[in-house]
Amino acid sequence: MRYDPAVGAWGSGPFENDGALDWMNELVAGADLDEALRSAVTEAAYLDVDDGSRAFAAAEVVTAINGHPSRALPKELASHLSEHRMKPSKRRTTLALRALERVLADGSELKELWGEGRDLEGESSVRSL
Repeated sequence: MRYDPAVGAWGSGPFENDGALDWMNELVAGADLDEALRSAVTEAAYLDVDDGSRAFAAAEVVTAINGHPSRALPKELASHLSEHRMKPSKRRTTLALRALERVLADGSELKELWGEGRDLEGESSVRSL
């Protein structure tokens, strides 16, 4: 995927868009990790690209907390997680899985954007988590 200024994305990975990087900076500044996951799960109607991107990035963070950090994890975020040693949580892992299911469901703008560009990597990246 090439950079799309309308979406603010340059790839289909969890941290390859403006929304996810903005959320990452909020997390490093003290934002609640679970809120990004909850907002995706509780959105009943349409999951917009920003909420979907935050949920995808937050699920990647949960994966890292569970001992499986991705190479996609930005160094600043990896350092933050190392300093703040969050403990794995079954509740949070379940919430992350539910958020990812919502990102891949009908009514998800992120899924629609991946489909329009025939970007199978985006969906594949979500499923690999």
